[in-house]
Amino acid sequence: MGTIIQYFIYGKDILLIFVLHLLVYLMIKFSPKNCGKHVTIVSLGLLSIYHIYRMIVDYGGWNMDISTIMMSNVNKYSLFAYAYQDGQSELNKLSK
Repeated sequence: MGTIIQYFIYGKDILLIFVLHLLVYLMIKFSPKNCGKHVTIVSLGLLSIYHIYRMIVDYGGWNMDISTIMMSNVNKYSLFAYAYQDGQSELNKLSK
């Protein structure tokens, strides 16, 4: 139901969120030991690219765009990836 509401509000831009979901999943799947840094850099990079794109296309506009969801997802993905990375580490290598 949430996806349908988001599609109604944001339109086809919601597909960018699904691409970000897929990228995070693949980074965690194939690089679990160092995924925290990778996920943070990629998600912040994608968010920055989208912000620059919106500034070029609709500078000073008040249209609602997908960056509101992406900003909260960047935090969620980064924290999840670092937690997953800590779960893959040995206990004696973690800080206390």
